[in-house]
Amino acid sequence: MGESTTVPGDKHFFFATDAPRIAGSEIWLAETLPRLVAYGSKITLALPATPTLDPLVSRLGPKVRVLRYENFTELAFEAERADIRLLQAWFPNTYRLLNYWRNPRWVISHDQLLYHYPLGLRTLYQLIFRYTKARAMRKADGVLTCSRWAAEHLEAVYGLKALGVPNGVDLAKFRPPDPKEREHLRRRFGFTRFTWVMPARYSVEKNHVVALLTARKVPEADFIFVGDGALRPAFNRLARLLGARNARFWPFVEDMPELYRAADGLFFPSLAENQSLTTLEAMASGLPVVTSDIPAQRELVENGREGFTLPPRPTLLAEGLARITQDPALADRMGRAARERVAREHDLKHTTRELFRILSMLSAP
Repeated sequence: MGESTTVPGDKHFFFATDAPRIAGSEIWLAETLPRLVAYGSKITLALPATPTLDPLVSRLGPKVRVLRYENFTELAFEAERADIRLLQAWFPNTYRLLNYWRNPRWVISHDQLLYHYPLGLRTLYQLIFRYTKARAMRKADGVLTCSRWAAEHLEAVYGLKALGVPNGVDLAKFRPPDPKEREHLRRRFGFTRFTWVMPARYSVEKNHVVALLTARKVPEADFIFVGDGALRPAFNRLARLLGARNARFWPFVEDMPELYRAADGLFFPSLAENQSLTTLEAMASGLPVVTSDIPAQRELVENGREGFTLPPRPTLLAEGLARITQDPALADRMGRAARERVAREHDLKHTTRELFRILSMLSAP
């Protein structure tokens, strides 16, 4: 088991995850944990010893103590002297670790709690979640989640004690461009018309098929889909079959802040979110948003103010996209409102301070 350097602190917060790769919840760890150190806390993060997580270790920096483990049972006693233990689990089996930890022990959940699938699949998912993750979470003192609606959902549907600490974004990193920078970035990415971006893993719940069908109905704009996942070649073929020449499917790009600054809007008809970092990053960058009318997105976007929240059907989504595409003043007004809302409610400095306050309260003797 490897280890990085440590720093002293008044409180010791022990985080553990079983993540097999870097996704939104791991980006949250990378952005948040180093900032908790600034409040005088000692942070330990236990990560699987898999090479796919090596870049995450680099992002955490030297002030976060990192443990790499082969089997999560190795962590049974690693956290014994911490003030609080926090488990972020992808897989239900990992919650067995809670049996070996003393209190206080909490779960951190970025799970997408509602999948808005048709044909009864939404209900099926809730049943599966109830008898796998929700049942296992009862071993903890409670659940910390990244949105207020999710905390209410966990309490109302599953009877779990839950606290919502909203996600935050770095407002210096994700910001609107100045005119010269925007012109340069648009040339770099090859954007010549109103361009909507959709950064999301190529998976069923992100709703790429509906997004593609929608793009066909807005030929006056271009659509850039960005992400990783095995379905990208299939979506490329589907775009050719449909004749959607205004849709391009890109792999994941490292320079997302620059891509947002080059784009004109965020299109995000996802069927499952808890609190979307993608949406917050785009809003912080001054982009109007067209997204699905689901609870997680309604918490971030007020319909008609920062963008449109619409039922995820191509005709309705296309109407919202076309309104913004064809009205530069509306796009500008919504983009400014989006930036203002994130600055007011989701500044990473403020959300980290709130997380520190809650962890300190939960770890008090």
